[in-house]
Amino acid sequence: MKTVKAALSFAGAIFALIAAGLWYQSSVVKVKPEDHKGEGMKDFQIIENGNDILNTAKAQALWSKRAALAAFLSAFFQGVVLLIPDSN
Repeated sequence: MKTVKAALSFAGAIFALIAAGLWYQSSVVKVKPEDHKGEGMKDFQIIENGNDILNTAKAQALWSKRAALAAFLSAFFQGVVLLIPDSN
């Protein structure tokens, strides 16, 4: 059982590191505005400092969602470790 607990703890730690990396990425991701070449109306864009604010917010939300999933998996594995009784 010690091996199983160690493996689950290791998995929890790895997913915690992945979550940290994904949340960092969500804080730095930037989306450049797209050139709209075509006929008809253009999509609405808000540009600040050369970045498309709306699409940047969408990208940040996607990276944050991935990080939350990794954090959930980390907590799940750590919770399972706590449920496994210690072997004497």
